[in-house]
Amino acid sequence: MASLTPSTEKGEETRERLLDLAAVAFAEDGYARTSLNAVIRSSGLTKGAFYYYFPSKVSLALAVCEREKLILQERVMARALQGSGRAIDNLLGIVDALLELRRERPNAGAVQKVCLELGREPELAVLFPTLHEPWVELVSALLRRAQAEGDVPDDMPVEASAFVIVCAFRGVESFLDGVSDDEIDRRFADYKQFVLRAICCPSTP
Repeated sequence: MASLTPSTEKGEETRERLLDLAAVAFAEDGYARTSLNAVIRSSGLTKGAFYYYFPSKVSLALAVCEREKLILQERVMARALQGSGRAIDNLLGIVDALLELRRERPNAGAVQKVCLELGREPELAVLFPTLHEPWVELVSALLRRAQAEGDVPDDMPVEASAFVIVCAFRGVESFLDGVSDDEIDRRFADYKQFVLRAICCPSTP
């Protein structure tokens, strides 16, 4: 008798395809306005087959957000720790890696906004990963290293500064939807210079 459970490889491919479809839907319409039935129809699966992977809209959104967090960690945060450069170089490298990721995955920013919105809902906050936390932790670690390297004042409040640096990035990013890549590059070059001045670095490395 044939198994009703998809093979591991095929099942993983199907799951990833469903996450891609859901990410596009959430990016375009937001969580509340996204119809789970519409996602199921676009997948070509029966409801029973779809529910094998994701039994609810919440479970689907949670999986999308968890994947987004993993991509952010693997593609951006891990890259910031590569090499043997100074911490301040790694810190600025995060910005470049995020911009690269934004261009490769145009829906990433919108999906991240959905994850943040869901994380603010009292009944859902315990379920949804906070995308900012690992980023703030990484920036904090880099700032501490920069202090040890003499590029950042010893009395600078590290955690508070890291939080502001991350929030400032998101603030700049929120105003750049639909603008040219050249404009995005210019604005984030200004952002990097601002960060350097704010943490008392004399110039861009």
